Amino acid sequence: MEAVEIVERTWKNSSNNNPPPRIVLGGCCRTRPATIRALRTLVDQRQTTTTTKKQESPASLTSEQERMLARIMGREADFDRQLGEIGEGLQDLADTQQLQTEHVQKQAATIKKVNDKAPL
Repeated sequence: MEAVEIVERTWKNSSNNNPPPRIVLGGCCRTRPATIRALRTLVDQRQTTTTTKKQESPASLTSEQERMLARIMGREADFDRQLGEIGEGLQDLADTQQLQTEHVQKQAATIKKVNDKAPL
């Protein structure tokens, strides 16, 4: 969750009204799905705040631009959902791998004990 705090502090301290940079959040470097979701939520909140401020300007979108934006946002939401599912799947695989490693280590210890007790 330290990454969430760093990102949040950085954006709160920024003085420009530009939207935050596009961030691809993945599950590397022991990043947990909960941390990824928290960062995505923070990014979404910041983008919503920035978008709301920009929509108050006198220039407005045409209906075609609004339809295009809606399609893009729909695809982005679907992409985020897919990334979340992939992250959860990777975490499930990591958990399974950890359990298998522990099981193999227990089997190796048992085999060693049996070999140590068996007369030659």
